[in-house]
Amino acid sequence: MGRHSRGDIGRRGKQALAIAAAGGAEGLGVALIGWGNHLSAQDYNYDVVPWGFWGAFFTALPVITVAIVVVIAIAKAAAAEHRRYREWKASLPPEQRMAMELAEAAAMTAAAVAWHEHNKRVDARLSASVMGQVPFNPAHAAMKTVTADMAARSQASQAQQPTCDPAAASQRIIARHHPEHTGPDGSYRTVPW
Repeated sequence: MGRHSRGDIGRRGKQALAIAAAGGAEGLGVALIGWGNHLSAQDYNYDVVPWGFWGAFFTALPVITVAIVVVIAIAKAAAAEHRRYREWKASLPPEQRMAMELAEAAAMTAAAVAWHEHNKRVDARLSASVMGQVPFNPAHAAMKTVTADMAARSQASQAQQPTCDPAAASQRIIARHHPEHTGPDGSYRTVPW
C-alpha cells in the first residue's frame, strides 16, 4: 500500500463514516418496523403506525441526506457561476453592458413567447384528445342556428333599447306572470309575507 496524504485519508474516513451511518440508519429503520410488526402480531389491537413511521423515516434518511447534499452542492456551484458572470458583466464598458442586458431581455422574451405557444399547442392537442372529433349531428347544427338567431335578436333588442334597467325588466316579467301582485301603476309590489 502506497503513502497517502492526510487529506486523502481524511476524505476516505469521512466516506467510510457516511456509508456506516447510512447502513446503521437502514438497519435501525428495518429493526423498528420489524419490532412494531412483532408487537402488533402479539396484540391485535396494538398500533404499529408509530413504529412504521419511524422505521420508514430512518430507512429513508440516507436518501434524504444525499438529496440535501446534492441540492446544496448544486446551489453552491450555481452561486459561484452566477458571481463570476456578474463580475464579468460588471467589467464590461457601459455600452457593452447595456447591449448584453438587451440581448438577455430579448432571449428571455423569445423563450417566454415560445413557451406560451408550446402551451397553447399542447392545450389544443389535449382538448382535442378529450373532446374527440364531433361527427355531424343535425340537432347540433340546429342548436347552433337557434343560438345564432337568439344572439342576433338579443343584439337587435339591445340596439333598440339604449338603456337597460334589469330591475324594471324583472318587475315587468313578475307583474306579467303574477297579476295578483301588481300595484296600481302596473309595477310589481312585494308580497307582505
